[in-house]
Amino acid sequence: MTVMGMECYENLMSAGTSISDKLVKETTEYASNINVSGLDGWTTIYESVLWNASAWLEENDGKDPNKKDKYITKGNVTEQGIIKFFMGVLGA
Repeated sequence: MTVMGMECYENLMSAGTSISDKLVKETTEYASNINVSGLDGWTTIYESVLWNASAWLEENDGKDPNKKDKYITKGNVTEQGIIKFFMGVLGA
């Protein structure tokens, strides 16, 4: 699963037909300019998602030769896609 679009504070952003930095750039710039209880909107979004997801990260044990990343996602596949999106945004 991969995040291809995001609705953020009544503004819809889309990656188009392929994964790109466009969605990340538009979303972070838009949400960072919104204040929610003293936090920027972007921080509120990703903390809310990450703290409330049933998917999780584990250190890669190397058993699957196709997975080269240091950390891999486990659990609900939809939430894995969302967590991978935020990992890409946050540089994880």
